[in-house]
Amino acid sequence: MPDEFVLGQQPETVEAWCGVARRNQAASRTLLNRSHPLEAWSAAGFAVECALKAAVMSHLRFNRFPAREEPPDLYTHDLVHLARQAGIDFGALIRDPVAPSFQTVLLWKRTEGVQSEAHADEGRTGHGNGGDRAGWSNRVAGQTLPTGHLKAGAEYLSALRGLGLDPEGLLWAHDRTVQDFVLVLVTAQFDAVGPLELYRLLTHAYNAAATPQAVSPVRGTTAFAGSVGRPRTAQGLWVGHSRGSRPARPDGSYGDG
Repeated sequence: MPDEFVLGQQPETVEAWCGVARRNQAASRTLLNRSHPLEAWSAAGFAVECALKAAVMSHLRFNRFPAREEPPDLYTHDLVHLARQAGIDFGALIRDPVAPSFQTVLLWKRTEGVQSEAHADEGRTGHGNGGDRAGWSNRVAGQTLPTGHLKAGAEYLSALRGLGLDPEGLLWAHDRTVQDFVLVLVTAQFDAVGPLELYRLLTHAYNAAATPQAVSPVRGTTAFAGSVGRPRTAQGLWVGHSRGSRPARPDGSYGDG
């Protein structure tokens, strides 16, 4: 069977990558059922990574997986990069029912559970609080916030409070993975309901125009929104834990259990 994956061998075809994805998916479900959420989350992330690599090959019509020195760079665990190579339209994704689940899995990191807490947020740096107080700097990690971002953050915070969600923190950060600014929402609801349910709420509110269209719940969004003749980039949103970093379960729940 030429498409069968052999342990230690690089998958070379779409079918082989799909096979590895299915095996990791099955492992994730088994681990979760046996109360091993951290290991289940790790396996779930690998399943998505493998599925995306299969999608990239199909989208780019590769008949074999490219060598490491050949473009594009697919020897990565960066799910956002792989999704873009697969041709996934982040702007259109916001209207897709899969959007909250997809946004939740983007929280996965290859080193989840083995890296130190000091490096848990590597790649996401910044400060500020969404512009709800005068005097906050518009400098983030050496980058200057584009005009209007502080106002957009303040408007988003006001809309969240109108929905009954008063976050512990709301700040702009520069995400090196997507090379753009993202609005980081820090809330205890990450524990109470889990990231998946939180993204469902935020996505529904966005699609119902209950939150500003300038801030999309989908990370990596490049769509435009705003008045005719005055387009604004719909910036992505990160949802974070209120007391540090812990991994989410594959089903979207969150905790130590």
